[in-house]
Amino acid sequence: RGLVFIPPHMVTSLTSPDFLTFLTDNKGLTFIVEDAEAALSPRQGSENSIVSSILNMTDGLLGDVLRCQFICTFNTELTNIDSALLRPGRLLVRHEFVKLTMEESNKYLKSVDQEEVAVGPMSLAELINIDDMPTISDDVVKSTFGFNNAQ
Repeated sequence: RGLVFIPPHMVTSLTSPDFLTFLTDNKGLTFIVEDAEAALSPRQGSENSIVSSILNMTDGLLGDVLRCQFICTFNTELTNIDSALLRPGRLLVRHEFVKLTMEESNKYLKSVDQEEVAVGPMSLAELINIDDMPTISDDVVKSTFGFNNAQ
């Protein structure tokens, strides 16, 4: 089995006849589609043939022949994903990345020798970029508008 990364700007290639030829020559691949919100959005009429292509490639007769799988990442609610993709038997695994607890966050920060301390739940993205996060200072400088106000 091989892995194939499909960036968001190339996801429309899944509907190309050439792609089907590629699949028949390379059975058993796993495709990783990052930021797949647009590709997985609910079909309306004949729109979004990408969802139809993914369903055909992974389920039924064509799915039995191609034996391919898709790993799709997205940053939207499940209600914004075509319901056919979420039906039992089609969706093998679903994982939602939630914020780590304060304790888990601090354990992670300690494991990477970070001096900062989490004061509440944090996402992994926030933890990785903790040095770049804005901080609130007690010494807030008030800006003035118009004429210089001596204080």
